[in-house]
Amino acid sequence: MASPEQRIQTQLKNIQTKTGKTLEQLGAIIRKSGLVKHGEVMATPTR
Repeated sequence: MASPEQRIQTQLKNIQTKTGKTLEQLGAIIRKSGLVKHGEVMATPTR
């Protein structure tokens, strides 16, 4: 079984692969949008 750190790194890699953006870029998109509710943020297109 993978360690918690390995699982986190896999998740981050999968997010970047799926969206084509780094975690920092996604954070900037979310901050710029002004959205704060989880459902609203998840519905925001990242492409």
